[in-house]
Amino acid sequence: MLKKLLLYSFVVFICLLELIVILGILSLIFGLGETIVAGLIAFVGAVIGGGITYFGVNKTLKHRNSELFLQNATERLASLDYLVSVFKVYLNEAFVHEIAVAEKKVVYTKAKLLIQRFYGSIIDNNEAFYKNLTFDEVEILMFHTKTVNYLAAKKHLTDEDIAKAIKVIREVFNVLHVSKGKLKTKYYRLKKESELL
Repeated sequence: MLKKLLLYSFVVFICLLELIVILGILSLIFGLGETIVAGLIAFVGAVIGGGITYFGVNKTLKHRNSELFLQNATERLASLDYLVSVFKVYLNEAFVHEIAVAEKKVVYTKAKLLIQRFYGSIIDNNEAFYKNLTFDEVEILMFHTKTVNYLAAKKHLTDEDIAKAIKVIREVFNVLHVSKGKLKTKYYRLKKESELL
């Protein structure tokens, strides 16, 4: 980082030096006044100073955002671990029902009960979804919630309905699992970057 800063400073210094030399030559050739040359140098200096200020503020804001993320990441990871453990139970039960459908030993009342419990669990954990997932991930879960709600309200389930419910359970679990993985990756990346500073 220090090498980059030194390199940029050197480049800016060389550019300013060239500008002073060029303006001095123009002043001699075309008779530009010292005030105009000083004004042009001041303008270029102001632009460069503004650029340096912009990069400094940008870096400070990025550092602040990463520190805030690191402070909240542990809580979010714990919450996502809880959600994954809650929905892993439904994933395991869905797998058992999938095998039962394949072997034609389906107990439709148990499948309906699974769907209703799964829907209830989604509703119960709705606040945790909004706190710990991105907006896109929440939208995906809410879309699946509508499907599960429809299946839970249905009086008689078919094999296709059970297959659809199993697919939804897998996709909901996958959203949670992928979100947890992304959060961990971002946490470790930012942690490593903050340790380098």
